[in-house]
Amino acid sequence: MIQSLRNNAAIIMWIVIVAFIATIVFAWGMDLSSRNRVRDTVGKVNGKEITYRTFERMVAAEREKERERNNGVEASPEQSRMLPRQVWQMEVSRILMDQAFADMDIGASTDEVYEYIKKNPPPEVYSVKQFQTDSVFDTSKFVSFLNNPAVYENEGMQALEKHTREFLVPMQTLRLLLSMQEFPFKSEIAYQYNEETEKAVFEYAKVNVAAFAPPRPTDAEVAAYYQAHQDSFATPEQVDLYYVKIPKIATPADEKATYDEMLNLRAKLKVGDSSFAEEAKLESDDEATASRGGYLGWVTKGSTAPQFDSAVFALKVNEISMPVRTQFGYHLVLVEKRETSNGKERATVRHILRKIVPSGETLDKLNALADSVRGIIVSDGILNVAKKVPSVRVDSTGLFKRGDQMPKVGYVSGAAGFAFAHVENELSDLLENEDGYFFFQVKTKVKKGILPLEVAKERIVATLSDSIRLAKAHGYFVEFLKKVPDKNAVAQYSKSDSLIISGVTDTVGRAQYIPQVGFNNQLVAAAFALPIGKVSSVIEGGGSYFVVKPLWQKKPGNNVPWGSTDVLNINRKMIQDNMEKNYYDWYLYYMSKAKIVDNVNQFYLD
Repeated sequence: MIQSLRNNAAIIMWIVIVAFIATIVFAWGMDLSSRNRVRDTVGKVNGKEITYRTFERMVAAEREKERERNNGVEASPEQSRMLPRQVWQMEVSRILMDQAFADMDIGASTDEVYEYIKKNPPPEVYSVKQFQTDSVFDTSKFVSFLNNPAVYENEGMQALEKHTREFLVPMQTLRLLLSMQEFPFKSEIAYQYNEETEKAVFEYAKVNVAAFAPPRPTDAEVAAYYQAHQDSFATPEQVDLYYVKIPKIATPADEKATYDEMLNLRAKLKVGDSSFAEEAKLESDDEATASRGGYLGWVTKGSTAPQFDSAVFALKVNEISMPVRTQFGYHLVLVEKRETSNGKERATVRHILRKIVPSGETLDKLNALADSVRGIIVSDGILNVAKKVPSVRVDSTGLFKRGDQMPKVGYVSGAAGFAFAHVENELSDLLENEDGYFFFQVKTKVKKGILPLEVAKERIVATLSDSIRLAKAHGYFVEFLKKVPDKNAVAQYSKSDSLIISGVTDTVGRAQYIPQVGFNNQLVAAAFALPIGKVSSVIEGGGSYFVVKPLWQKKPGNNVPWGSTDVLNINRKMIQDNMEKNYYDWYLYYMSKAKIVDNVNQFYLD
């Protein structure tokens, strides 16, 4: 039996992958050694504790999977920051599903597991040559493999069986139970068929609401709105930070040094010390192409940045360019093939990119500048920094909640943790990201509850201003319609007034987005309901006011072709949509009844 496994080593490579994934899944809910348990917990789900040690293993495994999906490229800081939250949501779902399957006594027999794997091979299987005939996946070969008892001695296959028995088949059963009695009625299918087949062409005109500048609401109007809409201002804890940004900008000397480095690299390539592809893998800052030896594929003339395009189509085949400057940095370009196709020149191209970044010397100077900036903040206040150091940026983020990306700044390691752990006017240490160095100071902290009027004021002003703007636009549009020269020429309204937008649609359906009109709104409904040639009254919709005149309509009629492919596809889609909706509604209800303690932000806020 062991010899059989050795002989089939290539075949069971995919099982090793499955085992790796499945092992992660099974380990997520476990803390295998009580001696290793830490006191801090990331959270609890119905009393099931998830320790930091266990959760960190889960996050690390997911980071590794993400890196593999990105061909070895590390996730961006923003993606990395969101990963613990995503892992938490997956783990909550996994625990709740385990408990639901136990509560509902849903399991799987050996035959059900076998049939499921046979009908739903893991994606890795399709690329295994031993399961292919003429480079196409051959189901019979996979079934023969599953019928070999030796296969089930493999740890990976055992893990796949376990995952299928404990999760995949029970989930399939659960979805089936939730979908029972949810097959659509014929009237529902007919309605959907009519929605998808009904078409129209219509003229429309609308008033340009954005052109109306309303007066600023008075303080009394703002206060009255605030008092009347208290419930809409409920909020979790929020913070607004002042910040000073010292940009990491390369100097002319840094750019010259980068250019010289590219000249040296070009000289090295010219003498044949290494190939262009090898150097691209080692030296290129273009993460998307470096692993492919800088290969960009076919480039058509005029399709890239002008400087890059000029270099490509001036080079001879196998010639290496001088350093080419674009907004991305300096490039060395190699053309491997050239041809004219359909009257257009194109070439296969490789490149090596070197970004222009501040040198160590420049960063040292910026650090020294940061020391000076800190002194100014302490002595004169953060708002006075820009007066003395014009090269820095001083602003405030605006209010944001725990877990939000910081407005205007993006991700800065340590910033969000500082924001929620310190009081007003406290100053942070020097923090940084790829774009610059930062100091933060707490401007405002808003406790959980109802936003104070002074904090909510600008939001109320914007809401009231929008309401006033709409009212002014409506009045203007009504007056315009009274005096328009030809009320029936709806598509020509814009020629009479620059504040009116008008036109004619293409042939459109009810459920499609229509430029200048919107998606499935009151205007669209009127265009399909009115008689041809009839101009509507003023309709509010899509943030403006419209009139519409149908020019052509295709009505589906009363006879639905029940045996047609279109109707069968609609029926299948409605069944699938019902199943998904039922499952989603059930899961939200089940989760709402669970006792979930979420401490993720305390460990992974940054």
